[in-house]
Amino acid sequence: MRYGGRGGLLFGKDGGGYWRSILNRWAGNELPEVGIGVYINDWLPDEWHHAAFTWNSESLKVYVDGKLKTQTGVTIKLPGVNEALFQIGGDSNSNYLDAVIDELRISSMARSENEIQSSFLAGIPIYGLEINPNPVKLLETWWKTPELVANTNFGTITIPPPTATWSTSDSNVASVNQQGLIVAISEGTVIISASVNGVSAYVMIHVARRFWNRK
Repeated sequence: MRYGGRGGLLFGKDGGGYWRSILNRWAGNELPEVGIGVYINDWLPDEWHHAAFTWNSESLKVYVDGKLKTQTGVTIKLPGVNEALFQIGGDSNSNYLDAVIDELRISSMARSENEIQSSFLAGIPIYGLEINPNPVKLLETWWKTPELVANTNFGTITIPPPTATWSTSDSNVASVNQQGLIVAISEGTVIISASVNGVSAYVMIHVARRFWNRK
């Protein structure tokens, strides 16, 4: 993908198998290029991959299949491009893409890692979901954010808890917020559930009373 010429932006794969973004392209010494990328030589024909590039005044980042692969700091002014055409699938009149773009999203802000992970998960089937560890023992007022593991056609992957929808069977015993943070409130047993793409997992939480020694 290309936006603008001199001083513009370029996103894509070069001849060396480098999946990269370039800002301030060909701008010259007065405003040098800044770029970042990652090798993708292990990609195979007919595979589907999710890729995301983000940039702001602090950093450039490259995500592949929902995971942050590389990043670099920004020390120069980011480009302001005045161009009517945003080219998808090519670089000017050459270097055309030999692939199928399933979906393209352009945002006016740098998306967070959780947002990118959620976008990646929305495009793949999830066959199973686990919450680890299970069960969990907590004392009153203790808290824990468990690990969320999904079985997908990309294999078994760990996904950020905020990408799931969380609920508790008894908020008087333990609460859970949408970041996956479980807080033990009072003695008892409760079931915490997480759901992603219609697939759910459950974890048993045992909360014990705290005993205070008083003199």
